[in-house]
Amino acid sequence: MEKWSSFHIKTNQHAHGVPSSLQILDLSHNTLFRFAYPIENVLCLNLSHNLIREIEYGAYVNNIGTGLKELDLSFNFITNLAQFTFPHYSLEKMILSNNEIDEITFDFEHLTNLKVLDLSNNRIESFKQTSMDILSHLMKSKNFSLNLENNNLQCTCDTLNFLRWMQSNLQHFHNNHLYKCQFEDGNILVLNNLDSSITQLERQCLHLTGVIVCTSLGIFITCIIIAIKLVYRNRWIVLYYYYLKKSKDLNTSESTELKEGFIYDAFVAYAENDRDFVLKDCIKNLETNKNLKLCINHRDFMPGEDITVNITNAIHRSRKTICIITKSFLESYYCMFEFNMAITEGIYSRKGENTIILVFYEEILPRDLPLVLLQFVQRRSYIPYSDDRRGNIEFWDRIKENICGRELEVRIFSISSV
Repeated sequence: MEKWSSFHIKTNQHAHGVPSSLQILDLSHNTLFRFAYPIENVLCLNLSHNLIREIEYGAYVNNIGTGLKELDLSFNFITNLAQFTFPHYSLEKMILSNNEIDEITFDFEHLTNLKVLDLSNNRIESFKQTSMDILSHLMKSKNFSLNLENNNLQCTCDTLNFLRWMQSNLQHFHNNHLYKCQFEDGNILVLNNLDSSITQLERQCLHLTGVIVCTSLGIFITCIIIAIKLVYRNRWIVLYYYYLKKSKDLNTSESTELKEGFIYDAFVAYAENDRDFVLKDCIKNLETNKNLKLCINHRDFMPGEDITVNITNAIHRSRKTICIITKSFLESYYCMFEFNMAITEGIYSRKGENTIILVFYEEILPRDLPLVLLQFVQRRSYIPYSDDRRGNIEFWDRIKENICGRELEVRIFSISSV
């Protein structure tokens, strides 16, 4: 068998080929950084101790023959192996030891005849599942040997599947009793008893998994609670914009004599028990006598529309909202809905403008008021209502002045039961 050594082919020579009878080609201990010789009949190629470094297309090309059985690329400072680098379907032994490889990144699925893969003295921590699957297929042959000695094997929860794979194929690992594994705490363990090491790691991972699950669950629940609190705190804002958007006729053009796009001068919010006061007093004193246009739910709400949408539309289309405060009002869900929607309208659609006029139709103690209403009242004073004719006229005049935009210090009015 003819053999050429590195003495015969120097790196500064320009060889166009090698003899067809050449079967062993030794180019080790040179300064090669690229190899592209046509060596169709070579069976053993030694490129160790060179400077090939990164095996990329063009550095080690596929025109060197397909009958190669042994390839030595050790001591080349290789860190990465690109796909389709090795087209040698007959390759039986590949030596990649003493490099800086941290993962199998080359395609070796087609190397079905491979019997020895030497990856010792590299930086491998574990294998990806695709690499393990290909190697498992090669390990079906009893003669296949994989050398991972002196690598940076890791004993962590992330590599547990890799260690289990090693355990099930331990007979194919060369010098496996010398393998070392590093734990997350920095401790290094010789894997001369892989079963015990895996059991120890499984316990740690089980505990860690429990901690992670509990922590994640705690964070998730905390986020849910915070989200619920935020939604609840801003529920009136959410509801306001939701129902405003839901309106079917919000943007329809309607003829009106009002300025600023308002359809009504005021929307009157009241409980059903106080309907007579609205019909007899409010409409008479504000619409008939004062020539204002009121929105009254039983009269002006759009038939077939959701009541919440009707309420939101009425507040949005009215310059002011008059709330007739009674015990029935406080007990009514929709009345309190109207009050909160009116507050939201003033803050977010009217840039902080006060759009609410409170009329206390019954005497109610402060302790009986809901907190949101009590806070609203405490920020303002209210004018007493007189039963005499002059006081009654002044009362409705003040309400009209407030509705028409002539802001007064007093926006809350008190009226005794009729």
